[in-house]
Amino acid sequence: VAQVHHVGTHGHGQQRTAGQPLGVERIDYYGSDIGGFHRGGMEGEALDVLYTQWLASSALLDVPVRPHVMNLSNAFETAPDRIGDRASNRANLQLRYALTPYLYSLAHRAWESGEPVFPPLVLNYPADETARSLWSHKMIGKDLLAVVEADTDATTRRVYLPAGRWANFHTGEWLESSGQWFEDQSTVIDGIVRAPFYVRAGAIIPMMHVDDETMNLDGRRRDGSRRDELVVRVYAGDSPSEFELTEDDGRTLGYQRGELRQTILSQSSSADTVAVTIGRATRVYDGAPESRRVVVDMHLPAGDVDSVSLDGQQLVRHDSPTDLVDAGAGWWSPGAGRAWVIIPERPVAEVSRVTFAVD
Repeated sequence: VAQVHHVGTHGHGQQRTAGQPLGVERIDYYGSDIGGFHRGGMEGEALDVLYTQWLASSALLDVPVRPHVMNLSNAFETAPDRIGDRASNRANLQLRYALTPYLYSLAHRAWESGEPVFPPLVLNYPADETARSLWSHKMIGKDLLAVVEADTDATTRRVYLPAGRWANFHTGEWLESSGQWFEDQSTVIDGIVRAPFYVRAGAIIPMMHVDDETMNLDGRRRDGSRRDELVVRVYAGDSPSEFELTEDDGRTLGYQRGELRQTILSQSSSADTVAVTIGRATRVYDGAPESRRVVVDMHLPAGDVDSVSLDGQQLVRHDSPTDLVDAGAGWWSPGAGRAWVIIPERPVAEVSRVTFAVD
């Protein structure tokens, strides 16, 4: 059963070493005092860099994400809008929010069966000798791999990837690993400080839309409107795969009585197609929407998307993301091996099958 602990990891290095044994013990929820509880010996630019890197890592791996400092003298800043690189802090916290559907599904699975949310590499790759000693590398479920970043003098990082095909979450670059180290992996991407973050081929990552106007996990926005579409990131793999999305009301303990919704998301590939299926939602919770819009974000390791169909009907290809959003249906390609698809709002009781023709 998943447990909640606040571990006294006041230093970023302690955060790295605590993670592996806690993961083995199935203690998923622990956090560090981002920025340092007893802050001393560092100030100015060096502190800004460390804080930014620390928050980038913690936004992926900490529960809760907790900037915290002993501040009885009111001498230290700790809020992410007041210290470090503000644009990076915002972007990394937005990523944490965007991953909520994936993280929450893993948390439900942990509550139900004890499966870890943040397993160390060795749990997913027990035969990998290198994985057994990597304190700084950690999985999020079985599909995401994050690396704790803590080098104020570097903008690149040496990263180990277990055998298989992986994609850089931030750049989309695909890497084929035999179980090896990759040098010079950038930790500053488009001017934003990031913790190294990778996705396993075959992964299906349910996400929510998050931007500067997002107010909460319910999708509420500053103008009072709401964006609650489901965003499904798919990294095509050679073997069929699936992910069970779990949702509930987000406010009560009704999930303990079975008041929740579960949807199977799946992908499969052939020589020239990749199919993504949004399954029929099962079970229900109070206030669950009966219909929703779905956005599919497809990532191909090779080839390019030639056409896209929904339930056998060809979708219109648009010239820009603005045209796609304005139309509210169809698809657009941001580059080689990528495609965004909007499935208009439809009942969650219906199955949606999106097929990508690949050349």
